[in-house]
Amino acid sequence: MFEKKDCVVTSALGVCVVADVPKLAVGKEQQMQYYLLRALQDKNKKSYIPVENHQTVIRFPMEAEEARDILDKLLNGGSEFLEKEEAEKMPLLSCGKEWLASTNPLEWAKATVYLLRNSSVLDQELREDLEKAWRNLSQELAYVLEKEQEEIRQQVENTVKYS
Repeated sequence: MFEKKDCVVTSALGVCVVADVPKLAVGKEQQMQYYLLRALQDKNKKSYIPVENHQTVIRFPMEAEEARDILDKLLNGGSEFLEKEEAEKMPLLSCGKEWLASTNPLEWAKATVYLLRNSSVLDQELREDLEKAWRNLSQELAYVLEKEQEEIRQQVENTVKYS
């Protein structure tokens, strides 16, 4: 169970804080405990997720070592996440949704590489899923490594697009 003030990551909000863990009425007499999550990027974005039996993947942010490793691999062109041959065989739409929903930083890195290499030929729905995964990953990398998100985004986009 997450505690109030914990920093967590979800596919919907990216990096967020557990603002509260209130009990809310579900029926006339039943109450359930929820996580009230507030996005760090936009304090107006919030989400209530049941503490028990929730479908949403919620996790703690990655460790700094993992974040440095992912960023280094992205800055080296991202081939370790997604070889060009592999990208050509992707069943596009389902992969984008799976990568985003997983909240796995390695899957988000794969989505990022795929997006940056193929952006011009992607349909809108797939592009939106991949862009959200990339936003979430860049936000988490910035949070964990205490860097500016825009700096990370520019460096990675310039490197991966032209690899």
